[in-house]
Amino acid sequence: MLVALTLGHGFVRLATPADTGGRKVALVATDNSEDLVRRYGEAVDAAVARGAEIVVLPEKVFTTADLPFARPGVEVIAGIAMETNSAVGYPSGVRYDKHHMIPGVERTFQPGTSLAFLDGDRLGLIICKDLDFPGLVREYGKAGAAALLAPAWDFDEDAWLHSRMAVVRGVENGLAVARAARQGWVTVSDSRGRIVTERYSDRTGMTTVTATLPRQGSATLYIALGDWAAWASTGLLLLALGALALRNRPAEREPDRRNHDSL
Repeated sequence: MLVALTLGHGFVRLATPADTGGRKVALVATDNSEDLVRRYGEAVDAAVARGAEIVVLPEKVFTTADLPFARPGVEVIAGIAMETNSAVGYPSGVRYDKHHMIPGVERTFQPGTSLAFLDGDRLGLIICKDLDFPGLVREYGKAGAAALLAPAWDFDEDAWLHSRMAVVRGVENGLAVARAARQGWVTVSDSRGRIVTERYSDRTGMTTVTATLPRQGSATLYIALGDWAAWASTGLLLLALGALALRNRPAEREPDRRNHDSL
């Protein structure tokens, strides 16, 4: 029954077109580490010339927030590794600090504790691994965000899986996800989980994709009810195991009355 309801709800949502009337976003990434400030600056200018209003760069590309990325009428989101693993907006100054660190690899970073928004509460900032955590992304859905802008860094072998985990978070919360990953997929997905545009990051040159973000998010059962399906499945499993244990419990043996009767 749970599977049938879920599939039916999914088909209904897929039959409804997603909103794509918002701002134009460009995602830019490269796996090359040479002269990054200049090269990303040129890539931002090229994206702006093609009409981009927001440009998202990957995670931990730079080690200082003093970057020349401010452009009139354009918001640039850059991944910066300082005492925190952060996504910083230029020229707005909006900053999001990553909440969930990779064990061991990111042990020196101080975790963040709050959400960050652009355009009021319409666009949320998030970083890479934080998209693995449904509860955190649900907070953006409850706040009414229409899309998430996500600097990211994958490791080639996990690139496809990690990008699709981000897509699922968007489906759960009625959000578009614009995820700019180095060593991975540069991906924009809509609130129904459809891939709007996608390219793999380039080891030498710049990879750029563009798409139009939604004006508003769409309400979902997950925003309202959270992990109800998982808890319901767990409860049904416990009931089934309990019933099985009762059925297989050996019956109490009747007392042997033969000797008693003979006496």
